[in-house]
Formats: sequence, structure tokens, C-alpha cells
Amino acid sequence: YTSGAVLLSSGAGSTTNGDVTIDSATGGGTAGSITLRQGSSVGGDRLVVSSAGSVSLNTASGQSLLLGTGGTPRVTADSSGNVGIGTTSPGKTLDVNGTLDVSGATTLGSTLTVTSTSTLTGDVTMSNDLTVSGTFTVTSDAMVSIASAASQTLALKQGSTDILSWDTAGAVTLATVSGQGVTVASGNDVVV
Repeated sequence: YTSGAVLLSSGAGSTTNGDVTIDSATGGGTAGSITLRQGSSVGGDRLVVSSAGSVSLNTASGQSLLLGTGGTPRVTADSSGNVGIGTTSPGKTLDVNGTLDVSGATTLGSTLTVTSTSTLTGDVTMSNDLTVSGTFTVTSDAMVSIASAASQTLALKQGSTDILSWDTAGAVTLATVSGQGVTVASGNDVVV
């Protein structure tokens, strides 16, 4: 046993490089595990391939795990458990820096915060509150439908005042902010 560096080379001093194989079942016997360890066996296992074939990658405490291509990090799992795609310093459980394309159903069980322009194509179903603190524009060549549960009033508000509301019996109320009137543009009809 000699301490120091260990080099596995498939072609040292040669112009033709060969393969390097680590085999835990040489001769066709039962496969054992393969472990790449740095330091102690307690917390020092960096790569473990179990005898069943599962693979574990681990870093030292406080270090990130990086996956990259062409020398550029692409996916980062930091020491707090956050995962970044396109960022090496993820600030959330999943932090994506780039375009996200999701095909199939997606369920969000908490708050969705949008800080830039987003385009939604297809049906969007919400079963809870939608709060918009900015301009909300709906552009559609088809019908736009807004519905509330049968036991709830549907209302359009200005500030905290209901300007237009439909109650559970179907009654429609058109109100104004205090001191303001209702204006109907010339040429338009109001049918009651």
C-alpha cells in the first residue's frame, strides 16, 4: 500500500488510446458494488454503483453537484437541495434560466408568480383566486368565458368596489365609484 496519486491511463506514451473498464463481476460471477471514494467511507463516497445497478452521486458537505456539456455547467444541485437548469446558483427548489416547454398536464399546488411576459396557448383552468397587479389583457378570436361557482358572486372590481356583479340568483348590479356616473358611448344600446 502506497499513498499518493493514482493514474489510470489507457494510452500513456502511445498514439493509440484504449478503453478503461472497471468490472465488479470479472469472470461472470455475481456483480459487486463499485465505489469511488474520497476520504472516509462516512460521507466520502462520491460515486456508488450498487450490485443491483442503482447509481448515486454525492458531493462533500457544502458543495454543489454539477452536470455539464463541453466544459459548461448545465444542471446544478446545490448543497441546500435547490436545482438549477441554466444557472449555477439556483435560488428556488427548481430554478430554470431559459425557455421552459411543458407538454402534458401541469399542476401547481401553490402560488404562481409571473414577473415578465407570458403567453398561454390553449385552455387555462384555475380553481382558486387569480390576482393581477398590473394590466390584464385577454385577446381572443373565440369566446372568452369567466364563470364562478354556483354559490359565489362573480364581480368586476375597481379597487375594492364592485363595479359589475352577478349574484347567485342571476341578478346583475352595475355600480359606480362614489361621485362618478355611468357613461354609454354614442351609438351603443343598453338593454335591460
